[in-house]
Amino acid sequence: MGYLATALNPGELVVEIQVPHLPPRTGVAFQKFERRAVDLAVINAASKIILDAKDKCSDVKIIIGGAANTPIRLSTAEKMLIGNIPDKDTIAKAARTATDIETVTDIRSTAEVRKRWAEVAVKRTLEEAFKRAKGGA
Repeated sequence: MGYLATALNPGELVVEIQVPHLPPRTGVAFQKFERRAVDLAVINAASKIILDAKDKCSDVKIIIGGAANTPIRLSTAEKMLIGNIPDKDTIAKAARTATDIETVTDIRSTAEVRKRWAEVAVKRTLEEAFKRAKGGA
């Protein structure tokens, strides 16, 4: 598997995708940066936060796409948030880990620009996911 490649063999077809129901106090968010709406993403990010009764993160998933040949999971940022209330400072610190990823330069963007936009996208998706997990749309 790699860039624009799947695990499907020739002649195979995906016929179903099952998406589990999200538990209560879960928030998800997605952000895409592109030059034009029809372009492939220069960078994108998706975040999921599950909160406990005290508004602390019990589970967090953060994925960045468009930065490299395959999506990148920000495990370090996830660990920073688990057990903590995702306030502005904690989210900003977690989002900064996106600048440590290996990115590519291509016709859409430079590696350095992708790192900066990844940080912004992660910060925005974490803020939105936290808001949604608390019950705000």
